[in-house]
Amino acid sequence: MFRSEEEKINIVIGEAILTLLEDSGVFSTHTLSTQLTKMLNVEIDAVRCEIIREAIRQTSKLLAIALCSGNSYADTKGGLARISCRQSTRHW
Repeated sequence: MFRSEEEKINIVIGEAILTLLEDSGVFSTHTLSTQLTKMLNVEIDAVRCEIIREAIRQTSKLLAIALCSGNSYADTKGGLARISCRQSTRHW
């Protein structure tokens, strides 16, 4: 079955979330970013690596949008950090 790139990205994000929930039950923007990075570091398939990279980009972008739409605080490494909406979208 062929899947669109967007479906593949959603699947990768879902896999990361499920792993987090199964392992520790803790889910935050930081843990999601960390889990996606771990997945990228062990993946050997070039196509899947690009999908994981895109998942990281999209989740980082969505976080930046959410922060700029009213909530200027983000859970980062167990603490709260104030983030300016002028900062570039980047991997946490």
